[in-house]
Amino acid sequence: MSDRKQFDHAVLRCLTNCWIKGRNPDEEQPVSVQKMQALYAEGTDALDVVHEYEGERFVCRNFEEYWTRRQNAIATYGECRASLIGDPTVDAAGDLAVTSFSYKKEFINEPGRSVTQHATVVWKRKDGEWRIVREHVTTE
Repeated sequence: MSDRKQFDHAVLRCLTNCWIKGRNPDEEQPVSVQKMQALYAEGTDALDVVHEYEGERFVCRNFEEYWTRRQNAIATYGECRASLIGDPTVDAAGDLAVTSFSYKKEFINEPGRSVTQHATVVWKRKDGEWRIVREHVTTE
């Protein structure tokens, strides 16, 4: 593997950790729009985000739609803490990359309740920065 590809893989693994951490509230604030927005492509139709949970499926085409949907989910299900299960799989070629990983979501307000989810995330490098352009999350 070339040095550039190794570097891209390391960056994408780090960004996957940021994706997980961006979903976690911390002591100072709930889930932060700034933490998450920095990972996503900008624009009206910049994204294709598909999440499936408890028989419901939603699709968002931009970060604002996604953030609104996420806030509604937090209001319905409560805050969750996410943690990676194992290492993400990373495949990068040029300015496109895919990360695939599983993670556990633990419901803060319901101790003992958790779900395992799988995410496939497509990243595109623009102006030297990797941004999410497609995200598909399912509950296992």
